[in-house]
Amino acid sequence: MLITTYTNSLANIIYSIGRLLEVYEPLSGYFCDIDETNEDAKTCPSLIKKFFSSDIAKCTLYFLHNVLLDIQAKNLELQRHYTSIANLHRIITTILKKLNDRLEQNYFEHNTRLLLNSMSNNKKEQVTSSFKNYLSSLIEYIKKYYIESNIHH
Repeated sequence: MLITTYTNSLANIIYSIGRLLEVYEPLSGYFCDIDETNEDAKTCPSLIKKFFSSDIAKCTLYFLHNVLLDIQAKNLELQRHYTSIANLHRIITTILKKLNDRLEQNYFEHNTRLLLNSMSNNKKEQVTSSFKNYLSSLIEYIKKYYIESNIHH
């Protein structure tokens, strides 16, 4: 039950990020056009306007969507009723290798890379650093769980 709930939650997050990316431009245009003379300015939280005004937000959404899709794919592999210990080891080591490769090669998928390249060098370094920190944390979490669960023996 817990794994199913996690899988559904992750799938919902991935779907929501994907849907937000699909409608990002019209939403961004709407919220960025709100100014103090506009009636909507009174009801629009400043956080929403700030989010859609930021070039970091869309870049982060693309990054998360891509990484979470990879995690979800491996998560679904782990849940197969016929997954053996050998398969389990392969699944875990494959996702760790993929995440490590991304980290070491500074690999970010195409849309993320395009947005990163459009940023100033300072901002690009800051965002890239946060992505690398996220990947490092994810790798450490998987390793810790894998080792603590004594699955690899």
